[in-house]
Amino acid sequence: DYDQCHACRTPVSVEDRASEHYVAGISCPHCWDKLPEKTRRSAIDRQKQIELAKARNMPHPIGYNYKQTPSEA
Repeated sequence: DYDQCHACRTPVSVEDRASEHYVAGISCPHCWDKLPEKTRRSAIDRQKQIELAKARNMPHPIGYNYKQTPSEA
């Protein structure tokens, strides 16, 4: 079962996700020590926005189709 690291876009396995270097939406064992600080900061800010949207039970704006009605989403 693979997912994707949103920072470096590398596939991450279950084992990768269990690593201390995996932070959902921010880094993975493949990129945790290679990301420029600007990229890391952007990933942290993006993940924070995703979590805020989830807490408010609202869609996250990135990738959201605003032309859909709420019942179609």
